Amino acid sequence: MQDLTPIIKEGRKVIETYGAGSFTISSAKYDFSIIITPFSLKESEAKNISEITENDISILIDEKDKIDFVLVGFGENSDYLPTNIEKILAKENIRIEYMSTGAACRTYNVLMSEERKIAAILIAI
Repeated sequence: MQDLTPIIKEGRKVIETYGAGSFTISSAKYDFSIIITPFSLKESEAKNISEITENDISILIDEKDKIDFVLVGFGENSDYLPTNIEKILAKENIRIEYMSTGAACRTYNVLMSEERKIAAILIAI
């Protein structure tokens, strides 16, 4: 039988669970929205995607050379980032892909395991 379990390099941030207002990332529980890259994580007080601030995305700007695009998990209701946040990311050549939080978590893990230049903004559901 072929083992299809992806090999994740040590030190990478892996999303293990999501739901009930929290995330489990690499065995640590976070009870709030998060901004995550394979190498770092930042907490956010945003309850919906339109509340994301410049401070929230500072992690993305700091790691812009390691990010081609950001997955935006918009939570329970379809919404968009504030226009100023979209413009900042565009200026840094970081593309945005919107989807549900669950889809963003799953997609992030797959792309991260493939060593793609990925990040995610995830609203807790």
